[in-house]
This record gives sequence, structure tokens and C-alpha cells, in this order.
Amino acid sequence: DNIEHDILRKFGDPRIDFLINCGSMSSPRLWNRAYTSANINQALEERTQEFINDPQRNQINTSVVRISELFKWYEKDFVSNGTDVIHFINQYAKVKMSKTANKQYIAYDWNLNKKTSVTPITSK
Repeated sequence: DNIEHDILRKFGDPRIDFLINCGSMSSPRLWNRAYTSANINQALEERTQEFINDPQRNQINTSVVRISELFKWYEKDFVSNGTDVIHFINQYAKVKMSKTANKQYIAYDWNLNKKTSVTPITSK
């Protein structure tokens, strides 16, 4: 927890939130390689794009957006220079959202090693 909050997040790159994994069902998937100085930019891009477009973690269409609570908890990480969470997500999402999309958060599933899970949705 200290490494995440006191060191990694202080770099100011919101993509770091998709490399960190606590082993829960709603966490970003683990990368099957070590993070190195040679591959860190590739890892940041791949992990971010995969997480945002993963329908188990986010359901995105043009009018209704159901996104991980991670975006709520770390909203400040994704907001810079007058942008918002939707703008950040749209940089990586295959389906682009409108600024007026009805944003809902998917409750984080802290279960481990569970094959199927019903993920409750909470309103903004």
C-alpha cells in the first residue's frame, strides 16, 4: 500500500493504476512479464487499454457507462488540465462515450479466485 500511494502514484501517470494489482476479481489483470525500464511504456499502454475495454470490469457504450469504482476512488489521477474521467477513458476505449453519458460505477469485487461473479452496479 505504501509503495502504491507514497511512490508510484506520485509519478503522476494515471496509467499506473492499471499495473497495480491486489489479486481481486475487479483488479486489473496481471501482466505475464516483469515490468522493466525497457517495457514500462508498453506495459502502461497495454494494461490501460485492456482494463478499460474489459467488459468484466467496464461496460461502455455511447449513452450509458458502467465503469469500475477504481475510476471513482482515483478520480484525481485521471483528471488534469481541465479533462475528466470520461476524456481519459475515451483515449483508450474502443467505443467512445459522450460527455453527457450516464456514468455509473460497478461495485468492486474483492473476491479472489472466483470463476463467476455478479457485479452490482451503483449510481454515481
